[in-house]
Amino acid sequence: MDIKNKSLNRTTMIKYYERACQNFIDMSTKDPAAAIAKEHGLIGLTRILICMNKLGIQDANCHILALPDLTFTRSYNRWNSGFPYGCIISIESKETPFIPLDFKPNCCGVLFAKIPEINKDIHVIRNDFYAVMRSYNIFNESDFKRGNHFMGIYENENDHYVLLHGSLNFVKSQLYSNRNDQLMKQMGSMEILDIPFNYLAGDVARQYYQDYLNYQQMTIKYRELLVKGIFPNAEIMFNGTHEGFMDINTILLGGYASLNPFSCPIMLSPGSDLNIMHVTEPSIVANRVIYCAPHGGGYALNEVINAKKYEQTASDADFLLSFKNGMQMLSDEIQALPYHYRTNTADCWCHDYGKASIQKRLRPIMNIKI
Repeated sequence: MDIKNKSLNRTTMIKYYERACQNFIDMSTKDPAAAIAKEHGLIGLTRILICMNKLGIQDANCHILALPDLTFTRSYNRWNSGFPYGCIISIESKETPFIPLDFKPNCCGVLFAKIPEINKDIHVIRNDFYAVMRSYNIFNESDFKRGNHFMGIYENENDHYVLLHGSLNFVKSQLYSNRNDQLMKQMGSMEILDIPFNYLAGDVARQYYQDYLNYQQMTIKYRELLVKGIFPNAEIMFNGTHEGFMDINTILLGGYASLNPFSCPIMLSPGSDLNIMHVTEPSIVANRVIYCAPHGGGYALNEVINAKKYEQTASDADFLLSFKNGMQMLSDEIQALPYHYRTNTADCWCHDYGKASIQKRLRPIMNIKI
């Protein structure tokens, strides 16, 4: 593998890359999108290991657990810093907290609730949503107009449910280093694999994590206020984060994690059933027992049978895709790759890896891009 870097010698780079390969726990679907994400994630993991060791952090180490929704992210800044999506990152150090800032935590997550029988049409529900948003000055009308954020209504026999997926812009303005001048002054930065690696360590990392916890609680609260504003009798069954932290040492990038068994919804494509999964078997990450699950389907590559990432760097690279009909596609833009949402991640986690069981499959009846 040709790993290029101007500031570190090749022997040092290979040493850290080999450790990254040993520390990458692959429980993905192993399809072409996951293959690209793994190659990319290994470079990101290498960069974390190099940074922690150059800082002299005692017992520094890091692992990535790739979940069945492992894929590329369409967040340009996050991807170009070496972070894939659909994984859990375990940061290990004896005393010094360490946070790689460019994974960009934003408290994104899902609220899932049981609601009374639907007696509103889709236009009324959308109008009610905006009316509730406008009643709280914390919201921005673009909060839920991002990527695959949505509100879905589902049914199972005689029961109805609502799912709200999203985050809030004011959280990003506080937790993203490129949007917060004070955070820019506090963070450290070093050139690794030819691009800056931004981080917090020690007391500033502890304070950042405490700030994150406050914003996470606010996000959870406001998702509930939105749903209960539309459906006052909603019975909240899950309100969890999949883009942030489980704890100061455990990063969530498209996955749920807990120290105990739990149940959660798994979002797939808009027209797919919503699977309610109960996680019963733990995963072992760096000698820690963690119960975890994918957050959704993740991006798959349309009609692609093989995919390769060239030039092993954290940022720019060529992607070579081979299609079923023999055609090849070469692109240097991850956002340009043809994608759809996977629909097999819940079954993969339950049946292939035996980590959970599916309790219910709910039929979608409305999907509102809000």
